[in-house]
Amino acid sequence: MAGSSKGKSTEDFPPLPGKPYIGQASPSPAAQSTQDVLLQQILTMQKQQGELLEMQRQQAEEHRLLRSELQRQAQINVELEAKVAAKPGTSDPDSAAKTAE
Repeated sequence: MAGSSKGKSTEDFPPLPGKPYIGQASPSPAAQSTQDVLLQQILTMQKQQGELLEMQRQQAEEHRLLRSELQRQAQINVELEAKVAAKPGTSDPDSAAKTAE
């Protein structure tokens, strides 16, 4: 098996990204410029993705706070309804209306 690698050409082993083969020409200025533009676009997109994730986190926190406030308000409403129902003469809607008049 060790002898089988002698006949392999460099085409069988592509270079690592950004690392040309020994003796291989460097990328042309146009190719380097395109690569730089693409890298900048990737970095910009990663930054935007981070900002979107932060916005999602903030919205989730606001949603949690609003849900908590709604639950608190619902509990207050239940307590108020219980107090109103506990007053004499207010358990019957007709008598409550007469009392209001």
